[in-house]
Amino acid sequence: MNNININIAGLGNVGSYLIKYIENNTSSLEKKLNKKIIISGICAKNKNKKRIFSIKNYQWFDDPIEMINESKPDLFIELMGYEKGISYDSIKHSLNNDINVISANKALIAHHGNELIDIADNNKLAFLFEAAVAGGIPIVKSIKDLMVGNNFYKISAILNGTTNYILSNMTEKNIDYKEALEDAQKKGYVESNPDLDIMGLDSAHKISILSSLAFKCKILKFDNIYTEGISKINKHDIEFARQLNYVIKLLSVAKIKDNKLVIFVRPIMLNDKSQLAQVNDVLNGIQIYSQELGEIFFEGKGAGGEPTTNSIISDIIEYNSKKSFSSLGIDFKSLRICDNLSIDNEYSSYYIRMEVADKPGVLANITSLLKDNNISIETLIQNPQNKQNISDYIPLVFTTHETYFKNMNECIKKISLLEAIKNTPIIIQIEK
Repeated sequence: MNNININIAGLGNVGSYLIKYIENNTSSLEKKLNKKIIISGICAKNKNKKRIFSIKNYQWFDDPIEMINESKPDLFIELMGYEKGISYDSIKHSLNNDINVISANKALIAHHGNELIDIADNNKLAFLFEAAVAGGIPIVKSIKDLMVGNNFYKISAILNGTTNYILSNMTEKNIDYKEALEDAQKKGYVESNPDLDIMGLDSAHKISILSSLAFKCKILKFDNIYTEGISKINKHDIEFARQLNYVIKLLSVAKIKDNKLVIFVRPIMLNDKSQLAQVNDVLNGIQIYSQELGEIFFEGKGAGGEPTTNSIISDIIEYNSKKSFSSLGIDFKSLRICDNLSIDNEYSSYYIRMEVADKPGVLANITSLLKDNNISIETLIQNPQNKQNISDYIPLVFTTHETYFKNMNECIKKISLLEAIKNTPIIIQIEK
């Protein structure tokens, strides 16, 4: 029986669970692959860290490139997670030295995937990354291989379990953002750099990869992705959404419009009966639309040792079963370059919440500015009962008929300058 010789760089939760899984499932993996997996080298930042497997059973290296050079693996598995630096250097070194790569590194792929995928395709090597998007949901393989004949035109997805947990907690327990964030941190759901989750960056990395796969285009320059997080949402927004039969989710959206790519991450109010609205806790949900199949829906665990390991094992099996590879489904040079359409052109309804001085004439001034910017009110909620203790300000909430985001943005800037407005108003897009 031949062997598959692998190196693993990065031994955090996922890397450690992957090794433990291989140890516990040696026999079944051999039957599946008709080969034996040999871990010929492991590498991590801290050799002395306590792990769920014994590092004494493997050859340890302090440097991944040294490990690659000495053990000459068939597969280099990168789980270090840096956007550039040693993650980028070791993957590029592998691909330039006839070594196939598996990675769970969504940030690196979002920022440098075009370069690395081009190298892999030129050298006829596998560069596989099922584990980089939505953990245990087999979304990459589904788009790339199983639904290859489909013409996709839209993706709407919940791609970050941390923010979904926070918003679900706020909704179910009627707690504010800060309390829900602290709870998520205690449970270990938040990255060491919380901004990756909270500000929508993690979700933006993932939707950039999915949009490239679905629309057969090169990965969009990351700076062109409009990204907005959840830190400004409070329990009043959650409650008002409930009154209007909506649920707030951090949604990643990519769609083709006028042959251009619109891609953004932002909080969106969803109809509370919709499938995505009912994806709660740390789960991910992905809704894909194609001309041939209409709406296709995926739901499952989006992160963690077990689901991510499942995707890595899936990539090992793909590497073993295929004789030729194209990381994005077709040869890199055949991918088109999609022009980016600004989110200013997004045409939608919006929810607006602001705190206004409790005095005559304020509402008239606001509605006048809305009218000047071609925005009409659909629903108005004035709720003096929510008046803050000794404050002279009350919440004013309304939803609009459909308008362009550019109009909304310009109008809110003008409203913010009114003396009667306490803080910058909160805007949330509504998906009807």
